[in-house]
Amino acid sequence: MLRAMRDGAKQGWMKYILLGFLVLAGGGLVLTDVGGFFRGGVSAHDVAEVGDFKISAQDFDRNARRYFAQENMDIQSAYRYGFLDNILQNEINARLLSLSSADLGIRISDEQLTQELLDMTESMAQTEESRKLALQRILRQQGVSETNFLASLRQETANRIVRDNLMSGSNIIPESLTSVLYQYEHETRDVDVLILKNDRISDVEPPSDDSLDLYYEANKMAFLIPENRTITLAVLNEEMVKDRIEITDEELELDYQANVETFTVPERRVIEQTIGSSPEKAQEIFNLAKDGTNLKGATANVKGSDTSYQDPDEFEKSGLLEDIADPVFAAQKSDVIGPIETPLGWHVIRVTDIIEPDTIPFDQVKEDLRNDLMAERITDVMLDTANDIDDRLAGGEEFKSVVDEIGLTTQTIGPFKQSGVAVDKDEDLFGSYMSDRDEILETAFGFDIGESAPILELRDGRFLVIHVDDVQEQRYRSFDDVKDELVQKWMNEQKSLTNRADAQDTLAKIKGGISFGDAAKELGIGKKSFSNIKRRDPGEAKLPLQALDQLFSLPEGETLLSPYNDGYILVNLKNINLPDPEKAENADISKIQTDLFRVLPAEVVNQYLGSLQASSKVKINRRLLDQMYGTEDTGS
Repeated sequence: MLRAMRDGAKQGWMKYILLGFLVLAGGGLVLTDVGGFFRGGVSAHDVAEVGDFKISAQDFDRNARRYFAQENMDIQSAYRYGFLDNILQNEINARLLSLSSADLGIRISDEQLTQELLDMTESMAQTEESRKLALQRILRQQGVSETNFLASLRQETANRIVRDNLMSGSNIIPESLTSVLYQYEHETRDVDVLILKNDRISDVEPPSDDSLDLYYEANKMAFLIPENRTITLAVLNEEMVKDRIEITDEELELDYQANVETFTVPERRVIEQTIGSSPEKAQEIFNLAKDGTNLKGATANVKGSDTSYQDPDEFEKSGLLEDIADPVFAAQKSDVIGPIETPLGWHVIRVTDIIEPDTIPFDQVKEDLRNDLMAERITDVMLDTANDIDDRLAGGEEFKSVVDEIGLTTQTIGPFKQSGVAVDKDEDLFGSYMSDRDEILETAFGFDIGESAPILELRDGRFLVIHVDDVQEQRYRSFDDVKDELVQKWMNEQKSLTNRADAQDTLAKIKGGISFGDAAKELGIGKKSFSNIKRRDPGEAKLPLQALDQLFSLPEGETLLSPYNDGYILVNLKNINLPDPEKAENADISKIQTDLFRVLPAEVVNQYLGSLQASSKVKINRRLLDQMYGTEDTGS
């Protein structure tokens, strides 16, 4: 089983993703309908419907797994934390914008599409990378054909026009809105405060033994000592098996001969090229180059600049655009080719050199072969050793005997609770196994004392055996051990209940007409006054956050009651102080306007998408999503 798992892992995840998840979440370029992602009637099982379009479960699952494999996150975790919903919503939003752009009659011409592509590849070619290579990289990263990519880019361009027009209407901030927000941010309040601490209650009688016994049973969970365990971890790593492996030069020579095609470099062409924006300019460049002018100079003569010229570079045939590859590899050295049209424009190319096929000699790759073969042998020996350990432990051999004979390193951990935290101190004992922590803990609590669990393969390639040394079952501290604590806890609760009743009674009297000052006299406590309390800063009043939130939604003259440390607090709002926007500092107004400019455009788009979603009858098959991702992944 371990070998099968390892062979599966060697296949690797897909090397390229359609778009990074963070780009999607940030509202960047969203390529729609790539590879048939939205296809009406593709499957009878769909995760969502957008009007007449359906998102099939099969297509969504394939793309979602591609995203999160690159993020090193399993699909169930992505669903549990809501990231999968974000991807689905972004795909829905893209389709909604596509429907909207079609309804509005927005069409992208070939000229507009060409310019979009030029702009995109130009921005990606800042490190002297050619536009051609930039386009190849885009296609490779997204795993789509050029035709599908251009169709997606055309639709995204139309979508962006809709978004840009929506956002352009939110760049005017009304002065009244700025003033309201300024007052909201800088408003302060003046209050009177009464603090009723629980310890002001002194006439609470201690509980009887019978009452205390009942109280113990009702609060028994507070005195629970959870189950804890002590385990020994035995680790098998690469260094333990590496010295057993010997690789001879003869083996390497045989491996080289068996895979010699891997070290064969195909024929290559060195080309320089320039891209014209029109067939006429490209033809002028071609004519000059054909007559002997160097290609860079010909480009500058015709276009007034040589920025579209690309220096000589080496290519295999498979590395060139399809329209260019055959003519380039049919040409002779020094031939000038063109003009040839591609989505990037009109190419004029000169073949500056032809490099014949070649084979890398054995001596140059011998050490690389040795390293690769050593890695394979280590993997095989590790798997064989791990399987041997599993078999011997399953056959009843003592844990210590297996560990000593194979030479595994061991570490004893515990006692610890099910959370992995030590029993006697607040310390996580599994910090060095963070990537595998949950699986180790689950295994440690799944076996009885004296048992060894089946060997685990860790994420870093090591193997781990868990042996349960000791188990302390959960238990409760006895009544006699906690009696003094119980008495104190019971007395504190009674004081709190009495104090709360006094606070509620006082609040009722204040609402009935008694003044705040008279209420303080009745309670026998002093009234405190505080001025200019800010919305997010309680200042010297030190109001708890709950009371501060209540205070700024309270009408002037009203009183609130809130928990406060070991007691309660009554707060009477005396005055609401609103600042004059005319006297505001320029920096404060500028900050508010900057924040609005940042927030409003996105909010306008979100509101528009929300209205589209409501009117387009968008449906999400939540039940199917739960069935697909709400349980542990079986890998099927």
